[in-house]
Amino acid sequence: MMRHTFKLIWNRRRTNFLIILEMLLSFVVLFAVGSFIFLGIQSYRRPLGFSHENVWVLHTNWDANNVSEEEAKETIRGILNECRTHAEIVSTGISSTNTPYSGSTWSTAVTLGGQDHHTYYSYADDGLASTLGLSVLEGRWFSRDDDGARLTPLVITEKLRYDLFGDGLAVGQTVKYSDSDAVVIGVVADYRFGGEFRSAEDYLFARLNREDPDLQWFGRIVLKVRPGTDVDFEERLMQRLDQITTGWSFQVDRMSDQRAAYMRDNVFPVAVFGVVASFLILNVALGVFGVLWYSINRRRAEIGLRRAVGASAGHISKQILGESLAMATLGIAVGSVLAFQVPILNLFSGVGTGIYFVAVVFAAAFIYLVVALCAWYPSKLAADIQPAVALHGE
Repeated sequence: MMRHTFKLIWNRRRTNFLIILEMLLSFVVLFAVGSFIFLGIQSYRRPLGFSHENVWVLHTNWDANNVSEEEAKETIRGILNECRTHAEIVSTGISSTNTPYSGSTWSTAVTLGGQDHHTYYSYADDGLASTLGLSVLEGRWFSRDDDGARLTPLVITEKLRYDLFGDGLAVGQTVKYSDSDAVVIGVVADYRFGGEFRSAEDYLFARLNREDPDLQWFGRIVLKVRPGTDVDFEERLMQRLDQITTGWSFQVDRMSDQRAAYMRDNVFPVAVFGVVASFLILNVALGVFGVLWYSINRRRAEIGLRRAVGASAGHISKQILGESLAMATLGIAVGSVLAFQVPILNLFSGVGTGIYFVAVVFAAAFIYLVVALCAWYPSKLAADIQPAVALHGE
């Protein structure tokens, strides 16, 4: 039966070629969409390594030509002291400009055993871990114990720990960082600063001492506020900061708002891609439906003759449906060969083979479902053909 079905498809190859080609293209598009969707779902479900809820980022700006280094230090200390006086603020921390969802990234290299390891990094003070909810897995976070330390203290993420030391001990190990000797004092959970749809990267935190003379170059003050803190408090805080500073300007970004913008920016392209895929699938559906309808009208005599020699209505219906699914199988088979080149060639690093396998299954199942639905009514029409009526004109 299968051999007969493929023989019928081959005999009408000119008519069926474009439909099979459309199924192939639809499969490739669905595979791409499915890969993005399943990769996004997988990434979204992984822990971020920090908390964005009730976190505000205070941007501080000043004229470096009119404000001396010492004045900037004193002003930032005054801002931190002012923030601590408000009951709405739970904790404060200082970070470099590459806070989560900011779109800013800094990278450097850590040298171990003469080998450089690329990593992202940021500066952080003693209070940033509690403010962002970073989870310390080994060792400790920065503290006053690091004041005047001979070696630069570093806190690294779990991924960087594994890439540097494997399963060995990390805390207490020395590395080369920024042309100076550094020591790892702690390990935190993977810090996916890029957001939910970005995989975990190697990352480290270097200590930013609030007494550091270079403090003014890292103008992001991170505030953890109490739930329910509204815009009224933000206005009062801005007014108070304006009163205690001269020539400074401030801006507050809610990390939850930054996250919402990030989600829109990342979901929108996939949604557009999905709309394009939907139109392509609709085109395939209409094509399959039209070809089958036309084919049945052309084959009324053939179908009537088969009914006359004893073929049941169910058998005729299965034949039409089988031909449609066989065409889908040809398109899916070629598409699968193309799809599996992606993991074989490792075109996208960091994406597991399992994602591609699930995407292939999803695309194939969707194509089969669409074809089966489109073939159901034409196959029913074919099954309802009466032999006497079909052979009357022969």
